Amino acid sequence: MTDEDFSDFLQTGNDRCFLCGTQRTPITLEHVFPKWLQNRHGLWNQKIGLLNETKIPYRNLLIPCCSTCNQEDLARLESTISTAVLSGYEACSAIDERLLYLWSGKLFYGILRKEITLSRERSKQDPESIFPKELLKSFSDLHLFLQGIRGAHEFPANVPYSVLVCNLHDLGEQRNFCFRDSLFNMTLAIRMGEIGIIIALEDAGLTKISYGRYVEAVAGRKLHPIQFDELSAKVLYQVSRIEGGITYITSKSRSGSQPIFTHIMSNGRLRQQSQEEFAQVLKVYVSNWLKGKGVETQWFVPPNLVPTWMTDETGALLFRSPDEWETSD
Repeated sequence: MTDEDFSDFLQTGNDRCFLCGTQRTPITLEHVFPKWLQNRHGLWNQKIGLLNETKIPYRNLLIPCCSTCNQEDLARLESTISTAVLSGYEACSAIDERLLYLWSGKLFYGILRKEITLSRERSKQDPESIFPKELLKSFSDLHLFLQGIRGAHEFPANVPYSVLVCNLHDLGEQRNFCFRDSLFNMTLAIRMGEIGIIIALEDAGLTKISYGRYVEAVAGRKLHPIQFDELSAKVLYQVSRIEGGITYITSKSRSGSQPIFTHIMSNGRLRQQSQEEFAQVLKVYVSNWLKGKGVETQWFVPPNLVPTWMTDETGALLFRSPDEWETSD
């Protein structure tokens, strides 16, 4: 199928649903970050960074949505995710990874959908938007796959994404939530209390095969958020090394009564790893945890040494209590 076959889904007008693309009335406003999450972590007045390096309150991340998608399809998804997250790590790790993918994909895409309506220079009402509408079309595959929220899309075989769920030490109010995403690498990491979720939206399952082994070895034991952030950095860097892209073939029934199906045709390839490159990513992700320690971190020592908080000097998995982490170098 061609992109034109699915163009009705991806509409950018304020009178169009961000998900299904229709003009069903009434058009409501959907919170990109759901109300239950904002209430749980006090996000209403907190701000999230945008691509133009400005910030916007989470409460203002609103996108147009038809009443059917809002009150039925998205409501069912949010109910499942919120119940699992509010119940804790065991419940969250037990739910279908596809639902976590769809939920996370909605966050990722929803931010971009909001940015096409915001001025690049917001103080000057710049007519150019932060994220041009034309570029949003480069995420048409993801938008098509998000039709799975509506039961309108499926992957009958292999999936193009990876999901990692980690059990974390909850550091308490003011330190128990963090959201990061990478536009060009299509990854995101979200930390919600004791639950940490890392999603690679388009890696053909590579992350699950590689760093999924670490999560399996941890076997649900508690990690410190610095370890989660290091793992997130590793995932981001690995995905950034994928070259050639992932290709798909998509088909739908003539009647349109059946879901659209997408098969993965090729997975791309990995360029050579550079520990020096990775060290720069790692520094961005974990350096805030090291402030006030009084120790200068060497991020790269030739030929290939970088610091790690995931294993000890012997290579064994590293586990500590929150107090031990606070007092360690």
